[in-house]
Amino acid sequence: MSVTNNYLNLNYLNNRNAFILGGDANWKGDYEIDLDYERYLTKYFRVFGGIDAGNELFLRKPSGDLGTNIDTKIIRPVVGIRYLLPFLIDSEVKFDSRGNVRFQLSGEQRLTRRLGLGLQGQWLIDVYTRLHVDLDYILNKSFSLFTNYDTRYKNAGGGWVVRF
Repeated sequence: MSVTNNYLNLNYLNNRNAFILGGDANWKGDYEIDLDYERYLTKYFRVFGGIDAGNELFLRKPSGDLGTNIDTKIIRPVVGIRYLLPFLIDSEVKFDSRGNVRFQLSGEQRLTRRLGLGLQGQWLIDVYTRLHVDLDYILNKSFSLFTNYDTRYKNAGGGWVVRF
């Protein structure tokens, strides 16, 4: 059975500050939402703080000593750093209030003027490893078609992107 995924990414930024809202959900009711405030210290180095929320199994971690109690909904404060690497690869280290550490690398490269490839890899120590691959085709300045694969949901999908 295939499960359809929905992705959201909204950014508001100026020269030194950024507010970033990102998330994904599927039709089974699993979701993850990240809301961050980011401060640019240099043009490559940023610090951020925010909230991560969700109910997906990969976010859950045993909350009891025996590992039998599982969180069903999670809302956690997070802090971290981001650094822009060569080839516009964004690196991130994120710490949450339960002591979890997540590493992430993400980037997008244009293969042609209209065709782009996006990759995102995440590693949450002792919990999960995720790879997300996007391929998009720009129709005009406001719309694109895309296809993707996500190892967390273990399926491929496609759709359209609206830019404004």
